Amino acid sequence: MYSNHQSPGFKQRLGSKCLFRRMSQLGVLWLLDKEVGDGGIEQLQGMAKLRELDISRTQVTNDCMQYLMEIPTLEILNVTDTAVTPEGAVTLKETLSAVHIAPYSKIAN
Repeated sequence: MYSNHQSPGFKQRLGSKCLFRRMSQLGVLWLLDKEVGDGGIEQLQGMAKLRELDISRTQVTNDCMQYLMEIPTLEILNVTDTAVTPEGAVTLKETLSAVHIAPYSKIAN
């Protein structure tokens, strides 16, 4: 898990491809309450072992689903208090049928 509430430079490094490249082996990533948008989620592509992602209370929208579809290992996604709609969750479930999406856990495949 990578969650750094201490580092004042974290916000500036968050969108950095270099940072995510170094984290490519992570299985769990919590970005809740960080200044992350759809472009930041795009940088997660290539995280081949990512199983759990918490992007609650961030600025992501349905547009980030296209990037998350590229992470076939994703099992748990938290998009609580974001601009992701049930329609966006359905879009992701069409590709990653096993993913559990909070708060939309009742969406069927």
